Amino acid sequence: MQLTYLKEVNDNEKYNILIFASGFTNDTSLQVNSQLSETMLERVVEGVRVYHDIGANKLILSGPCKEEGGCQAEAAAAVARSLLIPSKRIGIITVGRNTIEELEAYIAEYGKEGKLIAVSSARHLPRIKLIADYMGLEVELSATDYEIKREAGRSNIFEPGFKGIGYTKKFLHEWLGMCYTKWYFWNKGSLK
Repeated sequence: MQLTYLKEVNDNEKYNILIFASGFTNDTSLQVNSQLSETMLERVVEGVRVYHDIGANKLILSGPCKEEGGCQAEAAAAVARSLLIPSKRIGIITVGRNTIEELEAYIAEYGKEGKLIAVSSARHLPRIKLIADYMGLEVELSATDYEIKREAGRSNIFEPGFKGIGYTKKFLHEWLGMCYTKWYFWNKGSLK
């Protein structure tokens, strides 16, 4: 699958921006930006950057609520407001527990009309694109936290040490996520 990442957008079209969840703590003794995981904070910052660059109908933040209190989407929305996104331009999705459910919740709230910019980790975007295609949702991609960057003189094929173990874990997570996505849509009878 060839992915195209957000480079330029049509000034005549209005987009929604959906920032996918990636972890937080409900420790209210921390500032809201510190409640978000590092990955989630990077995603919020990228979504806000895109919002300010192109203007958007809505900046939508996804993230579940914890039984013991606190919602990731609400904490992320507070960070977005602190980065000068008007409250009336912010939407939240708290019902999704995985990427499929996040996109289903987005479609239920905002429909399939118009353009969507998905903001997530570079490694996660191929799965988002696959799911959006199965759902008939047109999506542009905006990547954050590239973990392996091409450097002159390095092959980047093998990263020894603990960092390499972390990359392997993340690769396996996404690989299993792609397998689950294909199985899920195959069972629904919509596999292409």
